Amino acid sequence: HTSVMMSPIYSAEGKVIGSTSVEHDLTAARAAEAGQRAAQLEEATVARIKAIEAVRRTFISEASHELNTPLTPLRIHVEALRERSDLLPAQREHVIVIERNVLRLCQLVADMLEASRLDTGRFKLTLDDVRLAVLTEETLGGLAESAAAAGVTISTGPMPRVKVVADRNRIGQVLYNLLNNAIAYTPEGGTIAVSARIEKGVREVVVSVADTGVGLTQEQLGRLFQPFSRPHEGKGPKGTGLGLFIAKGIIEQHGGRIWAESQGPGLGTTFRFTLPLADGPARPQRPSEPNANRKPLEKPVLSSPAPATPAT
Repeated sequence: HTSVMMSPIYSAEGKVIGSTSVEHDLTAARAAEAGQRAAQLEEATVARIKAIEAVRRTFISEASHELNTPLTPLRIHVEALRERSDLLPAQREHVIVIERNVLRLCQLVADMLEASRLDTGRFKLTLDDVRLAVLTEETLGGLAESAAAAGVTISTGPMPRVKVVADRNRIGQVLYNLLNNAIAYTPEGGTIAVSARIEKGVREVVVSVADTGVGLTQEQLGRLFQPFSRPHEGKGPKGTGLGLFIAKGIIEQHGGRIWAESQGPGLGTTFRFTLPLADGPARPQRPSEPNANRKPLEKPVLSSPAPATPAT
């Protein structure tokens, strides 16, 4: 980019006898202007994205709370209606269908609430020294019926008898979620193995959930833990796509990591996550409340309901 200014040179008689030419290289100035415009456009884009993200977070938070309010009495009344002894068989079947869908809606709203808490920093942990093997056995026991219905075998591999610094209910929720998804995406006759190993040098334990299911591509692995992501769209149980996003948030708040590995479609998937050992040098901040206030293990929130019929 160049600016050219030309001026005539006059003689004493007023005749044009020549000219002057002054040229300015404007390349740097034009580049600076273009950079400034690009920066302004980027700032406007970032501001617009932040505004959209704020609206999304507010919507999810408000919508989940508003939906949860009428669902509680609805669920109670449906359960009471199902227990009535004067219902005809056809009426009872209709009530069961209604109850199943109400419970599914409750599950979806619960996922939205969990994701909202992660987004807004209101997700709290109650840390304690937890026996990993005991927690794993309890979680497997809660899924025995689902695994049998799907024709899938769950086994326990090497499991060191160690304590980890964890929120017992939340890590149970993560295990339940990973195992439930493994059952849903493993064909009948397949296997799921749960194991753990101590990571030397960093004083943490690595927990693995490996299945012989449908597997994942590299592209699917890349978006696996994103909110509302459903890598196997159209397959498996329906859900919000928030289960793994919530699991990632829980593990990261424990100071750990979570990831997935797969050799490709049809070759199974292995999920792994880490937790700090109770006697390790680095551990998350303990809660102020005493151990006596610790709640017993509750049934964790799932990303999607367990399949009612064997997977095919």
